[in-house]
Amino acid sequence: FRIVGSHFILHGLDFVNTAVDVGFNRQTDNVMIWRCRFRDNPPPSTQISLRLYVSRNTDIAYNEWVNWAGRGVSAGVFAGARDFTIRRNLFRDQPNQRGAGGTGAQYNATEAIQVGFGESDLILDSGARLEYNRFYNWFSDDEVISIKSSNVVVFRNSFEESTWVSNRFGINNVYEANEIRNGWGFMNFDGPNLYKGNAQFLTDTSKFPLSMSFTEIKPGNTPAGMANPPQPFRPASEDVVMVGNHFDTAIRIGRPWGGETYPVKNLIIRESHIPEIIFDSNNLHEDPDIQPDEPATGHTWAERIWLEDEDVGPFADPADSNGSFFGYPIDENGWADTGDYMGFVYAESAPWVYSYTLARWLYASVEAGNGEGIWFWVFR
Repeated sequence: FRIVGSHFILHGLDFVNTAVDVGFNRQTDNVMIWRCRFRDNPPPSTQISLRLYVSRNTDIAYNEWVNWAGRGVSAGVFAGARDFTIRRNLFRDQPNQRGAGGTGAQYNATEAIQVGFGESDLILDSGARLEYNRFYNWFSDDEVISIKSSNVVVFRNSFEESTWVSNRFGINNVYEANEIRNGWGFMNFDGPNLYKGNAQFLTDTSKFPLSMSFTEIKPGNTPAGMANPPQPFRPASEDVVMVGNHFDTAIRIGRPWGGETYPVKNLIIRESHIPEIIFDSNNLHEDPDIQPDEPATGHTWAERIWLEDEDVGPFADPADSNGSFFGYPIDENGWADTGDYMGFVYAESAPWVYSYTLARWLYASVEAGNGEGIWFWVFR
């Protein structure tokens, strides 16, 4: 299923063993994919369910991936997708299909989300936002999220019984207020990047001995198991800042990848709970500034929010997920009556809303509101 052009809306569709491509052979902008379901029937498919090629301003919201064998979302195929959001989605394996630390997986054989292609000489500067998503029992790949892009925000996501959140390539990325329960933590290959206000909580620390791994990758070469052609020059976990994090297990600083030995440089840690810090035996680190008991002066971070299945996916409440649009109740048909303020607004697929008064679609994120008004973006 291919989308080419601009201003497309997919809403409430059920994709069974079917893939969706956005912008396959030309620029495709302002696409909204809302409240769709992606699932497999046996035998399971191994394809990518949703691929963003050459596109801008794609909004992927309130969808569901359950029992899907391939990758959920691949955003930035051939380094062409920018300024997209992936929010309020549910990525869930079948219960007991492959639990934490289990073996013999049948489904979910790769990441839930990959941002950036990571197999060309260009590292994508996508400006993507991944926020308020829930991941449950996504354990068949080494990574539940794989970031191969720069200027990405990963915000207030919930991970339960899932594998690593990996910054494979990319700089100036922010990981904020994410919560992990009974799963692996974060893996960082690049920098500078910022980790703040994240947490990992475990009931059995023996299954997950690491909560954070700072790993290097040899610049300009292709380590064993990585795809060709070789990556361009990338620093090795350099200038990473960690503040306000809580981890139940150790962090590891310096880990050879593909037999190479490039050090982790200029790591800063403040105001964080870390039970143990493990330095690689080859001393693969330079100038660490690790003071977890000292305050993170100059830094602030958002409070974490734990998400359950009912908070995300096709059947979750719209807008700010409490049944209102900036305080105005949303009725059973998705409309909010704002009175003299804006009139009737269709808010079922917020932040993209339809104004009856203006007779057009608007973009109004929850973060855009304040006590004096709301900022809107309008299609021209």
